[in-house]
Amino acid sequence: TRRGVLEIFHEDAFLNLLEYTPSLKSSSSSLFQNKEEHGSYQDVKLLEKYGLTDDCPVPNDATSRSVLWKYCQSVVGTSIQASNLLKQKVIKSKQQYKEEAAEMDVAIHWGGGRHHAHSNKAGGFCYVNDIVLAILNLLDALDEYDDRGKERRRRRAERILSPKSIPIHEEEENNYDENSNGRLPCKDNEDDANKKRVLYMDLDIHHADGVQSAFYNTDQVLTVSFHRHEAGFFPSKSGSVREKGRHGTPGFGYNINFPLFRGCEDLAFVAVFRYTLYQLVEVYDPHYVVLCVGADGVYGDNLVGEGDGWNLTPEGLAECVRIASELCGGGREERKEEEIDPMDVNDQDVDRDSNIKNVDNMTPKEHNISLLRKSESERKKSEKRKKRRKLFLLGGGGYNPTNTARTFLLCTAAACEGARPGMLWRELPTDVPRHAHFPRYGPHFELVSSSSKAELFGSKRNDDEFIAKLKDFKDSHGGGLDINRKMLVDGIKAVDMACMFIQGRNENQIKKEKDLRKIKGSFMDSVSDEYFLICSEKKKRGINEKSRGGRRRKKKKAKTEKTP
Repeated sequence: TRRGVLEIFHEDAFLNLLEYTPSLKSSSSSLFQNKEEHGSYQDVKLLEKYGLTDDCPVPNDATSRSVLWKYCQSVVGTSIQASNLLKQKVIKSKQQYKEEAAEMDVAIHWGGGRHHAHSNKAGGFCYVNDIVLAILNLLDALDEYDDRGKERRRRRAERILSPKSIPIHEEEENNYDENSNGRLPCKDNEDDANKKRVLYMDLDIHHADGVQSAFYNTDQVLTVSFHRHEAGFFPSKSGSVREKGRHGTPGFGYNINFPLFRGCEDLAFVAVFRYTLYQLVEVYDPHYVVLCVGADGVYGDNLVGEGDGWNLTPEGLAECVRIASELCGGGREERKEEEIDPMDVNDQDVDRDSNIKNVDNMTPKEHNISLLRKSESERKKSEKRKKRRKLFLLGGGGYNPTNTARTFLLCTAAACEGARPGMLWRELPTDVPRHAHFPRYGPHFELVSSSSKAELFGSKRNDDEFIAKLKDFKDSHGGGLDINRKMLVDGIKAVDMACMFIQGRNENQIKKEKDLRKIKGSFMDSVSDEYFLICSEKKKRGINEKSRGGRRRKKKKAKTEKTP
């Protein structure tokens, strides 16, 4: 992609240190000429300011810097191209714009997911944030081929992005005043009903601080991050459950952090993911679901370490992707309840039997009426779940090559479950096929673990019970909640509070629209009455004038006839 697209989110000074081409020398080239390592003390301070040291270093030689710049362009360009496949095509012609259906329902870019990069700072092996730019593209705030130019694109993106100047945690430490510093989001005149919405869920073990800081002010992106949050665990300055969006902006209440404990396993992870996804889709009703699937939460990751990470398996992360794919495809795993034929029940029967409470004394028809009444609310809630949505998968961390390869392969198969059920658990072979790196998958050489598969299949029926018991669980010592359970309970409460807040805001919006329609209706009625009176008066005047004119003409004709 071009630099102009990167400038929509990233600052120019930061990109100047990254950009290098043989034909165009950037400002970073002067930092490394005739200097050892990273130049003078001032140069090191400058690089540290923009996070271009330690895990995100800038190479010394020109060739490596040119490769780094091409890598940044390729990562962002690929994510934008993948998001373009999910969007409706707009065909421009001289007379009109025509929209066609999107080409794909699912898009995958395992090389993306650079969620730690801020607008003016790199970090966590992430130089540029392809997730933010891809989401902006899904929200129609990023158009590489917009005829109105870069300023037009920048203004459209400013309506969504948070202030560029400093990250979220630094704003809180410095008592950041958004009325006096930084770039504020512009007011969007577009109706809330016509806005596109994106649900972003991050499954990486590290907090998605870059994505959170970018969309901290907007309600068009609902950011959810499952991660570890402890002192000394990167990034330690963000990821608290208390971070819910900036006060005084539309984004307040549209940011959810779900910290999970050390050693979290598949059963707990899948249960909280399923609960969070279903609850938020019902309330938020997104057009796109974006998943950042990091494999660094899998047991045995080389960077995180066995004692500090989660104990997930590739099958557990693939199950989460399968749940999301099935939901975006319009289906959902639900227990089969007793079917009721609405044609056998009329409105009079429902009104007559509305006070029946004793189920034992009910006739079969009365029992069907009561079940139908109860199921109406559930059917209304499930309408949004049955809606088809676009699914966008991105990669993330993963520092064990074999675990990462197995995770991404299983997640690719799981992403097809919305259109092809059984792709993950039935059609894939159980063993790793032979190839050049086959010995590295020993000693089991399993592609799909039978034990993990059995645990995940058994957990489908127990997720609701697990969530219900989790809220009422108390430590056996009687001193309160266990630390691990308390983290889960706090995360579930954060999800429930966000759902209540969003639901209340939606109801207020619906009420405002109804009141506005009433006001417009009464206004139009009064205007129509006045218009009718005015028109009737004009009509009478016109008739009188015509009649008078006709009499005068007759008199004139009579006079002219008498004169001769």
